Order: sequence, then structure tokens, then C-alpha cells
Amino acid sequence: MRRLGLVAAVLSVLLGGVARGQERTQPLLLVLRGRDAHGLERFIARSHRHWLDPHEFGQRFGAPPASVRRAARWLRANGLRVRHRYADRTLIEFDGPPDAVARTFGVRLGRAHGRFRASRPPVVPAELGALDVLGLDGARTVPRFAIRPAARTPGNRFYISPADFRRMYGLDAPTVAPLTGAGQRISVPALGDADGTAVANFRAFFGLPPATVKTVIAGHDPGPNVDPSFRTEATLDVTWAGAVAPAAEIEVVRGSDLLVILGRQVNVNPAPIISISLAVCSSHRMLQRLARATDVLFREAAAQGQTVLVASGDTGAINCDRREADVLAASPHVTAVGGTEVDPVRDAAGNAVGYGSERAWNTGSAASGGGRATFFPRPFYQRGGTGRAVPDVAAPADDYPIGVGSRLVCCIGGTSAAAPAWAGIVALLAQARGQPLGLLNPTLYRLGRLQAHGGPAVFHDVTQGSTTVRLKGKLRPGFAAHRGYDLTTGWGSPDVPALLGAIGG
Repeated sequence: MRRLGLVAAVLSVLLGGVARGQERTQPLLLVLRGRDAHGLERFIARSHRHWLDPHEFGQRFGAPPASVRRAARWLRANGLRVRHRYADRTLIEFDGPPDAVARTFGVRLGRAHGRFRASRPPVVPAELGALDVLGLDGARTVPRFAIRPAARTPGNRFYISPADFRRMYGLDAPTVAPLTGAGQRISVPALGDADGTAVANFRAFFGLPPATVKTVIAGHDPGPNVDPSFRTEATLDVTWAGAVAPAAEIEVVRGSDLLVILGRQVNVNPAPIISISLAVCSSHRMLQRLARATDVLFREAAAQGQTVLVASGDTGAINCDRREADVLAASPHVTAVGGTEVDPVRDAAGNAVGYGSERAWNTGSAASGGGRATFFPRPFYQRGGTGRAVPDVAAPADDYPIGVGSRLVCCIGGTSAAAPAWAGIVALLAQARGQPLGLLNPTLYRLGRLQAHGGPAVFHDVTQGSTTVRLKGKLRPGFAAHRGYDLTTGWGSPDVPALLGAIGG
């Protein structure tokens, strides 16, 4: 019996397994160093129409196959279980007993909110060809929405309905009206499941066709006992991406770790559009690591023709209690979406009949996120200043109704609403174009500069308002809106018919 037990233990280690019933960490990611980083950036900058799939990406820009095998063997030799080797040859998903993980990466592990966390960055042998380990940091994931007082009700119509949104931004124009997002898929990362009943009731109330919503699990399923705000966040994203593009398929990728979710979104049946309304907060040292690691995923997404929209944040120029741009929105390979307050032209019943004016979203205690990221150099498509400037564009960030179970409530806002609204617009543009759009920023900045020099206007230039807010009793200076690009709303909100005409369809 002892010999059989020894054999079983040895087989468990060789197979990368863990004894049944033994406690394991949450899924973790080993990020491998890829090849030809400069070639990858050139590929993205040229806006290729033949996008790569994850296998092609791995063959061209991922780690050499021998490096992937060596890293997997190393994990198993240390008593860890390899859960998945992704096709991009950039990520290896693994887990294992907490003591084995701590010993392998030279850290002490503690527990918080049901997850194992390290008090300092993990140490990875340089000869392994790995960049980092994700999932053990002390980062906390936070939603980007704000529930507003229920001063407006569906009865008096002073809120943004899907029909209002269409009229304000030209989705009812003859060139855009036939577009519904048909054939497009928008993927939403979520730490809680969307409320299907609430989404269905919202669409029925506003006369939208039934939604096509698919849920997939990435890594560990958090189950129903999660922070209710994450369920609200997922519901908001699904609701308003689908409200703008009612025929698009909405995919909710649910898990307990945002980075594991993102790894799946770029590797397994990648959707052409990803809408992210979550953010991560941690120590400054951890944030820099997270920024670099997540940008590895976003670069891959750009090379695969995926358009990634990220909420720019709801605390003005402050992120995680410091003057810094949001970590995910700061990636040069995503389109960061800021927030506006819109004042449309309305009829006597309170229905929007056209675009009126906009200003930077600011409630006094919340405002459109923006600033310059110190952890990324200025990308090729931006001019002036140092570091990556955020946001790129904007959309309304207030006065959105949302379903809660069988009820419709008002109002909810934040850049969490602006990002999925822009994702819906991208779905319409991609439908017209007949192909994925990939990284939008080079095109958006080219069009913005043309507009600033008297060319066709494709953006509503937001020139009023600022993002100075009072947080925890302290006034935190932000940025002021002005003509052209600014750090409050980027180039502004979209004039969709003009944007469609400029991009082509």
C-alpha cells in the first residue's frame, strides 16, 4: 500500500496534478516573453486587414515552442498543475497547493476575499523566459458605475432611452438606421453574472428584440455569492451594448480573476469587440507590473483585429488614490472611453429629438477619468506630451435606466455605461464595414486631427467642464475640457453617420 501511495504521488507531480481534495490556489497565469516585439508593433500600426488568429499569433510572435514546454515542465516539477497552455504561446494557466506556489515563486501567501495573495511580487527565474505571474497580486477589481438618486423616473421620460441615444448620435440617419449589429459579437468580462431577467425586461419595455446573451466560464466560476455590484456591472454592460446594437450577440465571460478572463477573451474564439468596465487597484509597484502584463494581452488583441473599449474611470485624474491614469485604459492598444453629460434637444414630452450640447461628466464626487500614464510611452498615434494620454473618446456617463429583476429603475451612470455604448457603436461600424476594425485609435486620432484643422467633423467636440472632484473630503484637481483633444473626454462623442462615412462601409 505504501508503494502504491508513493507511485500515485509521483504520478500526480509528473502530470502536474494535485491530490484530490487538497486545497489549491485560484487559477494563475504565467506570462511568457514573446518574439519580435518591434515587428508586432509594426504589424498593428499598419492596420492589416488580414488579422491573425491565436495560433498564427503564437507562431509569429509568441514564445518559441521549446520555451513553452520548458516552462510547463518547470511548473509541474514544482508540484503545480498546468491547467491550460494557450494557443498564443504567451500564457500558461496553472494552479497548485498554496505552499508549493509560495515556495516556487519565493513569496508568502495570505488570504483575502477567498483568494490567495502575495505580499510582494513573485520571483520568476530569468532563464525561464517568463515575464511575470498574474493572479497573486494584491489588486482588487472594482466596477466603474455610479447609481444616481432616483430623481428621474420612466414616467417623466427625463433619462436616456435607447431611442434617445439613437436620435442624439445619429443612429437614426438613413445611412446608419439599417445597421443593428447583426453578425457581430461583443464580449464582456464579468466577475458576476448578468441579470437575464432584468435585461429581457429592459428590452421589452423599450421595444427592442430579445437579446442573444451567452455566458462562458473562464478559470474559476465565482458562483452566485459575489459582491452584488459586480452583477449590476455585468447587467449594465450587457444592457447598453445591446441597446445600441440590438442584434449583436453579447458574450459574458465570467470568472473570479479579471486577468484570467482577459486571457480567455483573446485566446478562445476571440470576439471582434471587447467592452471592459472593470478596473484594478493596487500599490503603485503592482500597478506598473499589471499595466505591462495586461498590455501583452491587449497587443495580441490588436493583432487579431479585436477592438477593446475600456472605461476611463470615474474619479477624474485620480486612480487608486493617486494622480494616475487607469491601468487598463492606459494601454496604448485599447480605446479608452471617458464620460459626458448630454443635454439633448427635447420635445414637450421630454423625448430627445436631436443632439444638443455636452460637457465633461462631473457630479462633484465623480468625474470622467483621464490623465497621462507614467508606465507607457506616448503611442505613435498621439502627439505632444509624455506618456499615454487618456481618454481617447467619450459618451454619456449619466442618466441611463437599467433593469433590476422585473423592475426598471433610474438612473445609473459612470464610464461603465459609456464604454458598452461605444462598443455598440463599433458593432454597427463593423457590420457596415463587413470585417473587424481592430485597434481604432490610429484612425480616430487621424480623423480628430483632420477635424481640428477644418476637416470633416466626426466628433462632437466637448469644450465645457472639468474633472476636478472632491474625494474623501479633499479637492483633487483634474483637467479642463477645451477645443480639440483634451484629458477629460478625448476627441469627444461620436457623430455616427459622419464617422461611418469617414471609416467607410
